[in-house]
Formats: sequence, C-alpha cells, structure tokens
Amino acid sequence: MESKSRTAKWADPARRSKLMVGAALDTPLYKEVKRLLTETVRAGEWKPGSAIPAERVLSERFQVAVGTIRKAVDELVQENI
Repeated sequence: MESKSRTAKWADPARRSKLMVGAALDTPLYKEVKRLLTETVRAGEWKPGSAIPAERVLSERFQVAVGTIRKAVDELVQENI
C-alpha cells in the first residue's frame, strides 16, 4: 500500500511543475532532479543511505531520461546523501 501512496504523491503535477520551473531557468535538469531527490530525503520519505526506487522508476516519475536520473543520483552518492 505504501508504494501506491508514494506513486500518487510523485504523480502530483505540482512536483512536476517544480522540475519544469528549473528547466525554464536554464538550470541543468539533473540538478533539478537532484534537488527534488534531496528534498525527498530531507522530508523523511527516504532514509539517508537506504535504497531508492530504480532509475527506470524515477525516470518515469520525473519524465526525464534514465541518464539524467543516473547523473543526479551519482552526485548524491558522492555527497553521501
């Protein structure tokens, strides 16, 4: 059941619009994804160091390429977030 509520939360158009706002401001898309992933961790939805959804799942949720997700996640891993 938790995954359904998380999916619904991620499907929220407000979250997608936050991503698009950064893209419109010439911020690299992977940095916007990184910011939103960091917010998710800080909000307690995911615990630091725990597994997150698969890259493919995240790319579908954010509607971006898997490579964009990979770059954002790689930076978060390097930062130990």
